[in-house]
Amino acid sequence: MKNRFFQAICSAVLVLLLTSCGSTTSKEDMQKDLQKDAQKELQKDSPKEAQGDSPSTDGPTEIMSVENAKKFIAAADGNKGKMITVSGYPRGMTKAVNGEFMLYVSDKTGTGLPEENFACKFKEEMKEAVKTHKAGSLVKVTGNIDWNNGMLILKNAKLAE
Repeated sequence: MKNRFFQAICSAVLVLLLTSCGSTTSKEDMQKDLQKDAQKELQKDSPKEAQGDSPSTDGPTEIMSVENAKKFIAAADGNKGKMITVSGYPRGMTKAVNGEFMLYVSDKTGTGLPEENFACKFKEEMKEAVKTHKAGSLVKVTGNIDWNNGMLILKNAKLAE
């Protein structure tokens, strides 16, 4: 009789421990897990975009102004990573770091960091070709949309024709 009573108590304690362990997951942890699962599913569906640096051909085919490009990315989180073409005025370049440099572009002419906070990240070997574009002449750049510290960036940028 004592043996059955002991087994019943052990079973009850085990059930109680198992149910209480599952309740330590917070709502934020569950949301993060759901987001990770959703990202994994998206990566399975589109393996090219999952590689990170490979260009995506999704997105509008027309040439956008800097302002319209910012509206496009603000319209939906799903637009991040899509390939777009932007036309703007060169405002300056950064020095090459880790084999890449950034060209700042704006809808307005001038020099210096534009108020639009928009840049195109090129490979270092493109620097001479990009330098040929003067500050007052339009440049067309194609790349994948990305954000970095509040700045809209076109990764994998290439000069468009």
